[in-house]
Amino acid sequence: MIMSNATVSVLVPCFNSEETIGRFLDSIIAQSYSPLEVIVVDDGSTDSTAAILEYYEKLMVQSGISFTHIRQANKGIGGAINTGLKSVTGEYLTWLNSDDVCNPEYIETLASFLEVHREYAAVRSDAYLLEAENRSVVLGKLADNVRDRHKERLFESAVMEEDYHFGHWMVRVDELDRRNPSREIYPSRQGHNWQLTLPLFYDSRVAFIDRPLYAIAVDGDSVSRAPSKNLTAALDQSREHEKILTVVLSQMNIPEQAKWLDEVAVKYARRRMHIGLRFHDRTVVRSEFACLKQRGQISARDLIVRLRGEVGVVDSLLSSRFATPVRGFGRWVRMTRR
Repeated sequence: MIMSNATVSVLVPCFNSEETIGRFLDSIIAQSYSPLEVIVVDDGSTDSTAAILEYYEKLMVQSGISFTHIRQANKGIGGAINTGLKSVTGEYLTWLNSDDVCNPEYIETLASFLEVHREYAAVRSDAYLLEAENRSVVLGKLADNVRDRHKERLFESAVMEEDYHFGHWMVRVDELDRRNPSREIYPSRQGHNWQLTLPLFYDSRVAFIDRPLYAIAVDGDSVSRAPSKNLTAALDQSREHEKILTVVLSQMNIPEQAKWLDEVAVKYARRRMHIGLRFHDRTVVRSEFACLKQRGQISARDLIVRLRGEVGVVDSLLSSRFATPVRGFGRWVRMTRR
């Protein structure tokens, strides 16, 4: 590895993380790279997170790591990121989750890459996916299903979420500041990765290191990772993601801005059609289909989803007094084919 004197800032927003923050900070203390600057923003935790952070502040100082612990009223992850960004002084920045665990070479590997390959604005790595209930069980790797993982121009892939995983990035702070000198993002409670990376992706090369250098616990507690369990939650999440992307794109001075804003609107109308289909709500399917029709963006697949949205009529028949003769006829057909 190539070592340097460049400080790496590690930004960690957290909320009620008493069960995981200690394990995470242990993995940071074990990092092979220095100098490090760790900035933890406690976003209004009501458990013992604050006390744990006070304890680790002493351990960080003993390990030669600069440690900043900021406590604020709850603002959500976007608000915590905004607070933490103001304290970043390093040449490189990585932002991590308080329930992750980093390989001891995570920071050194990414920082060394950026030191050598100055043509890249950012770099990420693969990660292990662990079972939340038993972290010794490896479920797979984050990039297992990403075919084009070494693609260096990721703007379209990230906007459309096609063949892409967000993962954890290390970025050049000067490149980040050039595109966002105020160090402010839309204070959403999710989607901060889009806001921090999309401006970089538009006109910069980014790299991927094909090694799992950290581990993610797969569970239902994370806002960004948890599946929506009901129609309202799924629709709310979809609308919030659309708003985040719309805000980011609207703030970028790019010639194709109108095109990408339209792409985002179409993408989420289709996504909400599928949400309506999943939760058997034909009103949602019809409404989002109408939005696509208004934009002149109806595809053959959209028509199929629209028709499937009416399948509730068939479901009603199969669960009614017509179900028994229909199923009996099906059994008779199968028997005559033998």
